Amino acid sequence: MTGELIGIFITSEEGGQPISVPNVDAIAGKGLRGDRYQMPEATPRKQLPDQQVTLIAIEAIQAANEKLQQAFPPEQFRRNLLTQNVDLNALVGQIFTIGSVQLRGVEPCDPCRRLEKFTCKGMIAALKKHGGLRCEILQSGTLHPGLPIQLTPTPEDAA
Repeated sequence: MTGELIGIFITSEEGGQPISVPNVDAIAGKGLRGDRYQMPEATPRKQLPDQQVTLIAIEAIQAANEKLQQAFPPEQFRRNLLTQNVDLNALVGQIFTIGSVQLRGVEPCDPCRRLEKFTCKGMIAALKKHGGLRCEILQSGTLHPGLPIQLTPTPEDAA
């Protein structure tokens, strides 16, 4: 599996509009520098120790937009990292890298009701089982679009 990181979005405040950035520091155990969930003032509820970054596939966004006859841009889906050619559901429980940044897929990032506030009615259903992935950052590094996304081989893979 080799996919690609194609976009990065951060939001500096609760309810704020996500902005696209050309690169970002991913900080192990913390989150993305400048994102509201990484900042010290984030509430404990928002600083879950193993859910520091969210991913969504461009293919899921395109399918949802097509199904609803809409054209919402990726930032409206309120995830941090936009991927291409990656089955994010298959990364739950897996360790993988985006460039030099090592991540662990924790759980699916199912869409919540709030998403329809930023998009349209029906978006939750359109993204069912394809809302993205919550991840823990295991190894720090800098992310930028164009980096490869690769599954980290396990000792069993080498046998």
